[in-house]
Amino acid sequence: MHSVFRVGDIKKTANNSRLWKVQLTLTDENDPQLATLTQRMQEALYGSTAWERLGDLLIQVGHFNQADELYNELLKDASNDSAMADIYHQLGRVKSQQGRYEK
Repeated sequence: MHSVFRVGDIKKTANNSRLWKVQLTLTDENDPQLATLTQRMQEALYGSTAWERLGDLLIQVGHFNQADELYNELLKDASNDSAMADIYHQLGRVKSQQGRYEK
């Protein structure tokens, strides 16, 4: 699993109004809230890999250009026809959401 932090206190620094001091606490894999969140995300997002689920999340939150970029990168490394089909499907979803899908 990747590193996940809880955001604690957030304060603007006194010297520079553009800087913020953020207290982060590292979670571990035994954190029950993190386990629940991870399970829900896996259930709600499409994809067999973390990269594919990230792409689906990007689509769901409306970051279509980033999803398009990610899926095009994944397409370069697709190892078989099934993986390519899944990626093309997701690229179709991106274009459809952008209103750029032509029949």
